[in-house]
Amino acid sequence: MKETIQELFSAVKCALKQDKYIEPILNEKAFYIMSMENGLSGIIYSAIDKYRVSELFHKRLERNFYDYVARDIKQIEAINYIDGLLNDKKIEHIFLKGSRLKSIYPESYMRAMGDIDILVHETKMKEVHELFKSQDIICTSRSKQHDVFEMKNKLVIEIHPFLYKDFNPKYKELFSDVWKYTKHMSDSRYEFTHEFEITYLLYHLAKHLDSGGIGLRSVLDIGIYLSRFEATMDEKVLIKYLESADMKRFYQSMVDINRQCFGLAFQMNLNNEYIMDSDTLNEVVQYLAVSGVHGIGRDFNVFQSRLASEEIKNRSKIGFILRLIFPDYESMCGMYPYIRKAKILIIFGWISRWFKLLFLKTKSSFKKIKSLKVKKEDLEKSKEIFSKLGLK
Repeated sequence: MKETIQELFSAVKCALKQDKYIEPILNEKAFYIMSMENGLSGIIYSAIDKYRVSELFHKRLERNFYDYVARDIKQIEAINYIDGLLNDKKIEHIFLKGSRLKSIYPESYMRAMGDIDILVHETKMKEVHELFKSQDIICTSRSKQHDVFEMKNKLVIEIHPFLYKDFNPKYKELFSDVWKYTKHMSDSRYEFTHEFEITYLLYHLAKHLDSGGIGLRSVLDIGIYLSRFEATMDEKVLIKYLESADMKRFYQSMVDINRQCFGLAFQMNLNNEYIMDSDTLNEVVQYLAVSGVHGIGRDFNVFQSRLASEEIKNRSKIGFILRLIFPDYESMCGMYPYIRKAKILIIFGWISRWFKLLFLKTKSSFKKIKSLKVKKEDLEKSKEIFSKLGLK
């Protein structure tokens, strides 16, 4: 496992420098799986020397690479198209996460993403619905956090009326009114200031660690962003935002992993004052690598992370399980929009959901139930990792 992680780091470093990775890959299967689970297969392909690996391994990487490129082309076209639609209607908007990060990587295909995330003012949500409907962009679900739309080419768009999600109250002050941290770019398009945007990216990582995992690509996002914009940042402003959200140590942990593992260099004092010892670094990196992007790692139990987070917040396991069985009103409305007609209908929504989980998704449902049984030592391990990363 450790050898595979180190090989992956080395391959990524070569790809970012446009060099070839010439060292042997000891376990091609493990390397391939880890690169996929951590969202790095599109990055490493260009660095792999086809004559130093098996034909089957290279063909798999090549297939993934072309999938990355094809999807990237569709997503870039969609981003430009949506940007034009919103500009025409003078709807102020901000592209978030992957949509922004794509333009920062050496090549946009290197930063894979799922959905196209966009922030608009809450008062403009109805107008967005009307606009998208006129363009045959169909709303597939609504929730308090975001409304989900699907384009004719099957790309998914998430429109967010706000960013703050109450998984931890310490983030509320900074992320409740985010438009005051923006700058106008062109027409009706805005971006966050660099100091705030990287703080938001960290908040997003903290949210995913709380509910599962982030993988190595998400860590690399922070390093790539800093490499591009660090010189233009106001260090005092950045520290102010990080301290407001109690994320200074988490930020420094992400920076240090980028420095020690991806070979990136940084200039600000803030970025060079915390260095993990080798044991801590190895422990943290292995946890992140096994978890995979969004906790998709095949050897990772997402409930280990979620239950550890619940314990840190002094919440009971019973309460957590009840929230799984009985999702709240807003979550249920996203799954079953008819519930908005009358709150009492949530009962029928719960029953419909239970039926679907028990009889239509039987195998996955029982797998999740089994995953709820997490050993005490595994919970303590996750809590220790969170603490070492600076998340409490």
